[in-house]
Amino acid sequence: MINIHHDSWIWLSSWDGNKSSVQYVRFTQMWDQLAKAFKDYPLQVCFETINEPQFNASGSITAQNKTDMINQAAYNIIRASGGSNAKRMIVLPTLNTNHDNSTPLADFITKLNDPNVIATVHYYSEWVFSANLGKTGFDEDLWGNGDYSPRDAANKAFDTISNAFTAKKIGVVIGEYGLLGYDSGTECNQPGEELKYYEYMSYLARQKKICLMFWD
Repeated sequence: MINIHHDSWIWLSSWDGNKSSVQYVRFTQMWDQLAKAFKDYPLQVCFETINEPQFNASGSITAQNKTDMINQAAYNIIRASGGSNAKRMIVLPTLNTNHDNSTPLADFITKLNDPNVIATVHYYSEWVFSANLGKTGFDEDLWGNGDYSPRDAANKAFDTISNAFTAKKIGVVIGEYGLLGYDSGTECNQPGEELKYYEYMSYLARQKKICLMFWD
């Protein structure tokens, strides 16, 4: 998967929503170059328009509007570039690549009416468990209410993703998942609890027919 990665927060996030602005021009020029460079590569190569798009509103132009505009621009450039790009898989992210923003992207993809477009979100569990900020157990209560654990959070996330995408015959990949503290040593995420998380994520992915990509 080829994408434009940290550019999302380094320079694209300051885009004001104007198509003549330098950020938009730079983004479209990058995709023009990438699309042409890889147009004859095998179809196993796919494109993700932008990693973790993050915007603020600019007047009446919302952050979601900007995400849609960026996705549309990259999509148009890729499809018009010839070669295998006419049917290459294009991966579109939700705003912030957050599963809670799945519905607007599902609506956007439906309007494209293109079977070779799929969605992507990222998932790192709840922060207090993911980075061991006081919560270490996969089945431990997170917020003191006794009814919401990291396992419950995973169930909720997969239900949201499945209802928005796979239930509508839209493919989806969790393009990054893991735990924020997994590589900080055993003093961060307890190995046994970490394994519970990974095993349950794999179980849910099989049940919901959602692809996973571990972020290392």
